[in-house]
Amino acid sequence: MSIPTANEFISMFKNPESEKILEFAKVDPNYVEGDAKVIYDIDVGSGTLSEVTWADHINPTANKSVMIINGVVVAQYDRTN
Repeated sequence: MSIPTANEFISMFKNPESEKILEFAKVDPNYVEGDAKVIYDIDVGSGTLSEVTWADHINPTANKSVMIINGVVVAQYDRTN
């Protein structure tokens, strides 16, 4: 058995990247119809649009905030902050 290097030793205690179960985003401000994309809250600065799956009961509305669970938009609401 060999002795691990410093980096190997440290990596034994790092948590693997966790799966993002719950995320928040905003519907594309230019959305009119069709498949709506969102801007995740972590991407606001870059304005990166991302494709998502929408629950059947939600009709996307431009600029509305959304809650995403496991990659599916499950709620749409007005953010008041």
